[in-house]
Amino acid sequence: MDLLVLADMDGVVDMTPSAIAARTRIPLQDVTAMLAMLEQPDPESRTPDHDGRRIKRLDEHRSWGWGIINYKNFRQTATEEQRREKTRARVAIFREKHRHNTTGNALVTPANAGNAGNAGNAMQKHKQMQTQMEKQKKKKTTKTLAPRAAASKKTPADLNEVYLFAAENNISDDVVNRWLRYNETEGWQIHKSWRAALRCFAEQCEDSPQGVSPVPDGWEPVLPVASAGDEPPTE
Repeated sequence: MDLLVLADMDGVVDMTPSAIAARTRIPLQDVTAMLAMLEQPDPESRTPDHDGRRIKRLDEHRSWGWGIINYKNFRQTATEEQRREKTRARVAIFREKHRHNTTGNALVTPANAGNAGNAGNAMQKHKQMQTQMEKQKKKKTTKTLAPRAAASKKTPADLNEVYLFAAENNISDDVVNRWLRYNETEGWQIHKSWRAALRCFAEQCEDSPQGVSPVPDGWEPVLPVASAGDEPPTE
């Protein structure tokens, strides 16, 4: 039985056991037993407040209506889990897209395996030519760099890149969201690399966890749009 779903924004479940049973479709006797258990002290509870009780009666003179103890902590944990689930979904989509982009070449089958040796030199020459063309293209791109590419060092290309980099460097989603929120309020004044800035921010959060305020509920990160006057990144 999840009382968090039935509680209001203050963690109050102002309902009778019969109403709870009707809303949750749990038998009344089971609801009554669960409520009695949650009201009892728990010496093994990790939160010793109120002797480890999970809920507290709103009024001792009536037999219904409860307040969830440590409701804000439970709510924050649920919100953080939702954010982690969104991050896992974004990273999975990013990796799947990257996997399709890097596995486009056809597989060698028994039908064409016999020609592989004869075509080896041609493939090698083709690869060398393609590498040379990419180098020339890169030189041209450096001279006429697009505004979005100009911000590739100071600002990330997209949010998936940020969360993937954080996951690879053991940086939590909460720290990433605080970093994004901080840069949003400060106008994204990153002078060198956003990756280095994120690492430095994560280290500061470890040294001073309360140094940066948490992001408000409902906030969604938005990356800045690079302007045409941004300087291209140096090699």
